[in-house]
Amino acid sequence: MLLISDRNRGRATLAVMVAACLAGCASPKDRVAGELVRAGLAEPAADCLAGGLTDELSIAQLRELAAAIAMVKRQRGPDAGPVTARDVLSVAAQIDDPRIPAALARAGAGCVLG
Repeated sequence: MLLISDRNRGRATLAVMVAACLAGCASPKDRVAGELVRAGLAEPAADCLAGGLTDELSIAQLRELAAAIAMVKRQRGPDAGPVTARDVLSVAAQIDDPRIPAALARAGAGCVLG
């Protein structure tokens, strides 16, 4: 039978908590940027847009935008290169929720004007 001292049990618990936090404690901005990159947007553009989008949109709206971007990427095919900011704006304009393209336009303007 394996006996773990209270001191070692505390260390083990702390190690598990730190590992779990590192795996799941990314900021909302980092998670959105990662999703945008996975959807096909180039990393610098995704990083820039993510801050403004997380400030203005709900999780459901962010998911809807990411799904629309991913659809454009699939339609373009694997050899078409990354999705551009123009592609994203075009897709966002077609989403029924007017807050999504408006937030994207403000975030994009912030990226350009910095």
